[in-house]
Amino acid sequence: MKKLVLILACATFATCAVAQKRVVDEVKSEIRDMNANSGTLRKSLEKIRPALKNDETKDDAQTWFLAGKCGFGLYDKCVGERAVGKPVDEKEMAKALIEGYEYLMQAYKLDSIPELEKDGTPKKDKKTGAIKFKSKHRKDIVSAIGGHVNDFTQAGNVLYDAKDFLGAAKCWGLYCDFENAKFLGNARPEMVDTIVSQIRFYQGVAAWQGEDLQGAMAAFEKARKKGRLDKETFDYSMSVAASIPNNDEAVVAIAKEAYPIHGKTDNTYAKVIVNDLINKEKYDEANGVLDKVIAENPNNAECLDLKGVLLEQQGKTDDAIEYFNKAIAADGSYAKGYFDLGRMYFNKAIKVAEENEKLSGAKLAELTDPLYRQAMPALEKSYQLDPSNNDCKRALVNIYYQLNEEAKLKAIEGN
Repeated sequence: MKKLVLILACATFATCAVAQKRVVDEVKSEIRDMNANSGTLRKSLEKIRPALKNDETKDDAQTWFLAGKCGFGLYDKCVGERAVGKPVDEKEMAKALIEGYEYLMQAYKLDSIPELEKDGTPKKDKKTGAIKFKSKHRKDIVSAIGGHVNDFTQAGNVLYDAKDFLGAAKCWGLYCDFENAKFLGNARPEMVDTIVSQIRFYQGVAAWQGEDLQGAMAAFEKARKKGRLDKETFDYSMSVAASIPNNDEAVVAIAKEAYPIHGKTDNTYAKVIVNDLINKEKYDEANGVLDKVIAENPNNAECLDLKGVLLEQQGKTDDAIEYFNKAIAADGSYAKGYFDLGRMYFNKAIKVAEENEKLSGAKLAELTDPLYRQAMPALEKSYQLDPSNNDCKRALVNIYYQLNEEAKLKAIEGN
């Protein structure tokens, strides 16, 4: 019984293999000379897909070549039908273009047969010694792909409008990659950097919307390398890079690239660079960058505040307070400046309390209360400007408690 089952299984496998070979022959006949209409091509494409996975047909270049012709043929027929006013599924059309390209590229890889000598050994180039190959479909593959290069930009537009963002990103990426597709030979297009950089940017936006953050970051980088150095490109680049976990170094690298170009109009890049230097305790470098920014824009509250933070990190408390005061003088609505100023006095009070913990309550209050009172107005102003700052709220609760400000304590605890 087991032997019979085995024989039947083998027979079934053989039948399946023969069936797939027959399918390939049928498709070849159906699309001969590319005279088939879109309906026939659509059915042929569907019919040949299983052959791309079957062990007996998946390694045959012709299988992939015919599948690619079906994809490109369906795209071309749909373009023609659309041109004469017939209704067309443009998303299907764009997908057929991508599918056709991928199938033809696989056919191109498989379509390399070693040329043989009479004794059956591979022929070799007399000069280089490399094995010589012959191919059956490569010329047609190159011609087909070369003739559809520009179609990928339009297909990307179609897929983007259909909210297939990853499909759009793929189309635009393929279009730009053709610039370096050496296999196309004379069919390889000459592209203008400004156009390529623009399409790379769109590719990045589409990849970002499709939540492919790594792909988006790579596309934006390629856009910058091709010369798209406007602020929008840098801002997208940094935003995407910052959304990727454990990617701080990439964010800093982009900021360093953007700073010489846009640093005078936007201090974001300098802040990223300086914060990184502070975290690495490279204070001299951080001071150099920050002092340059402040010299160019002496009334920039954010940078003045950051200078205060830098001085604080170096233990220069009084100098830090001076810069926090400069920050709020430059911008009376800058909540963080008030918070940092109040925080300095509050932290001083806490430190004094820790150093004099053995003193009685009244004696200790003589030392800490003046500092709490210096901290209070700055923190109150900060909390008024930014009620979402819970650190500020907690500090005020502590201060009100220490200074017996019962009405204020009750009011803030009720918020």
